[in-house]
Amino acid sequence: MQSGHIVIRSRDRNTTISPSPADVFINSNISYFSNSNIRSVEGESFEAFYSIPNINLRNNVLLLDDGATSYPVEVPEGYYNYDELAVELATQLNLLGLGAFTVDWDTTNNKKFTMVSPVSLSIVQYPNQRKDLSEVMGFQKDVNGTVFLGSFPDISYTRNIYVVSDAFHDRKRIDDQCSTPLLNNLIMVVPVHWNEYYNVDELEPRNIFHQPNVTKRINFDKTTTISNIDIRLYDDVGDILYVPKDGVSNLNWRLTLNISRDL
Repeated sequence: MQSGHIVIRSRDRNTTISPSPADVFINSNISYFSNSNIRSVEGESFEAFYSIPNINLRNNVLLLDDGATSYPVEVPEGYYNYDELAVELATQLNLLGLGAFTVDWDTTNNKKFTMVSPVSLSIVQYPNQRKDLSEVMGFQKDVNGTVFLGSFPDISYTRNIYVVSDAFHDRKRIDDQCSTPLLNNLIMVVPVHWNEYYNVDELEPRNIFHQPNVTKRINFDKTTTISNIDIRLYDDVGDILYVPKDGVSNLNWRLTLNISRDL
């Protein structure tokens, strides 16, 4: 039995097939994969430069309804702390022409957002986003009124990155205990945000490093070879990790795998 390390990098992907660094396909000409009998693969570490706006096209719309008309309110993509998000949402709400809205972030009373509307309306689910701005800010949906009190806000885009691969799971010999029913091709879960509440440092672009305390091992049939590699990164709601279309450099990553094979 021989073991060694393989490093897979997002910059080595086939950019024609995989324009996004979160959805990577690599044609492997590495003899270690294509000409060797692989026994097992373990995800050893994940490193990334992470610069993804916490409010982005996946979570930036608040949809209001007064029973006759729906009003989508879009907050521009960007890095927001709680106070900045309250100010920007109020700015966008006051462009609707319905009257003066106020939005406040209250740090003294259980840390929550409060939105006051000049007219009676309700917040409804925005259909194009699985986690819309009402969920980010903790507002309850489908309740008619003029005062909306948020609870349990979380303005992170995602608190974890889920690193998955079909290629490394297609021919595994036995089921593993570390995959979930929804992500049975999981290699590792990488924490992005540790704190309960954001601080300024968490909002800035930064480097991420994660080395699992207990690695997941994928066991193979001894005749297994892998000619092509796919690595995909998912967010907390199960979508491919968002990367701005004009900002592919917002995410660069390196995944280190420990490979065991027959001599």
